[in-house]
Amino acid sequence: MHKGIHVRTTGTAARATDTPVSATQGPVHPETENMAATSTTTVTVACRIPQGLHLDIVKHGELRQRVTLNGSNSAHAVAGFGITEHVPKDFFEKWLADHQALSAVRNGLVFAHAQKRSAEAQATERAGLKSGLEPLDPNKPGKDLTPLTKD
Repeated sequence: MHKGIHVRTTGTAARATDTPVSATQGPVHPETENMAATSTTTVTVACRIPQGLHLDIVKHGELRQRVTLNGSNSAHAVAGFGITEHVPKDFFEKWLADHQALSAVRNGLVFAHAQKRSAEAQATERAGLKSGLEPLDPNKPGKDLTPLTKD
């Protein structure tokens, strides 16, 4: 089993602890929000996916690192993008290089900046961007569908 670094976040403060991790089990402590390698340079990541996203780096079938992003349903959301601070820059760049074909990356649903205010500004600029995971309007359920009646 690989020893990983878990970063627990509460608000903007974070602390790291060594805890075993495996690809089949995931983090040993399910309440742990983020796990990432120690890095001195961090970025702020914005994510438009409602429930957030686990960014995983897997090597030889074993989970090596995980960072959990806040989603648009998070209390830490700006203009429909969940904001996650203090993500190690080297981790995010590695994950991004491995997942650049992912539609969430290609369509701008996940992006990062060195400064939180820059990530928030880009999120505000992209406020109208659709993820395809927005809730349905019950009065307009979609093409060829009609709302249910009480009858």
